[in-house]
Amino acid sequence: MPESLLPDTRARLLAAAAQCYAEGGSRGATTRAIAAAAGVHEGSIFRLFGSKEALLAEAKAVLVAGLAAEPLPIKPGDPLVELTQWARESVARMSSLRDLLRQDFAEAAHGTDTHSAGRLFVQMGEQVARYLRALDGVAVSSARLDATVAMFVGALSTEAMVGGPMRGGDWLPDEMRLREYVAATLAAVGLPARGTSGGAS
Repeated sequence: MPESLLPDTRARLLAAAAQCYAEGGSRGATTRAIAAAAGVHEGSIFRLFGSKEALLAEAKAVLVAGLAAEPLPIKPGDPLVELTQWARESVARMSSLRDLLRQDFAEAAHGTDTHSAGRLFVQMGEQVARYLRALDGVAVSSARLDATVAMFVGALSTEAMVGGPMRGGDWLPDEMRLREYVAATLAAVGLPARGTSGGAS
């Protein structure tokens, strides 16, 4: 059986492409480097994907699609608990692909057309916005809701992209910090959360 038709060749190339991209971006992820990392012939890339660009786009899309946290409840219960849990899962999952997401953001700033990280954050924002709209007592303008969601998702993406070792200085413990982000988000839409360290009531 030709190498490019072996069942695991496609999966190996996708994994190798993601690894090479995370380490060196599009320029560093040459077809030669990807093929070597996958342990296959370089021609397999073109037989299976048509181009390096198509391979990289699929490799990123597959990984980023798996980063989404479990959906928020359609009917909210305890928003402080539910949003904090969702935030914790989101940050942990994004952190697992921190280098790939950083490369994707850097290249998106230079006009590349496969900005998987951006699509992920849009999806996260849409999910949070749906959840906040479903909360009893929320009556804010669309502009205020959009700004609130953008700040919340931005805070989570910063947590994931920067990571603990790079922060420096004195920071609140991770769990407390996430709860404060959630409390601030709820307060911004008119629902101050109880039980936060910052004294929100």
